[in-house]
Amino acid sequence: MARTPQGAELLANPNSGAPGIKMRNVYIMAGVPSITASMLEALTGKLEGGRPMVSVTVGAWAAESEVADLLRETEEAHPGVAIGSYPFFRDGGPGSNFVIRSEVGELARETGSDLVERLKTAGFEPVEGGI
Repeated sequence: MARTPQGAELLANPNSGAPGIKMRNVYIMAGVPSITASMLEALTGKLEGGRPMVSVTVGAWAAESEVADLLRETEEAHPGVAIGSYPFFRDGGPGSNFVIRSEVGELARETGSDLVERLKTAGFEPVEGGI
């Protein structure tokens, strides 16, 4: 029912004929929550854990293009973080939420504080926790 990469493993789906797919440490499953839940039960004890990823979100009523350089500079100043930008158009204007991710919680929080200050300096009012 699907094309899979060479070397991928099919995962049983007890609710329908559509299998999931496992490729190394990536699992792809059905988008229907109840079907995914039943498929996850079959993976109990088989999933490898890792360090949890910590996320910090900062929003601003700014077009993504207006702060792209600021985001790049902030990310470069804090090795070990990744900053994702999620633009939107709401209430008649552009805005963006910036999600800072790191396996080191303190680093994510420090980068979030730095981003808040950089946004203020650039003339944008940051919204901690996002918009």
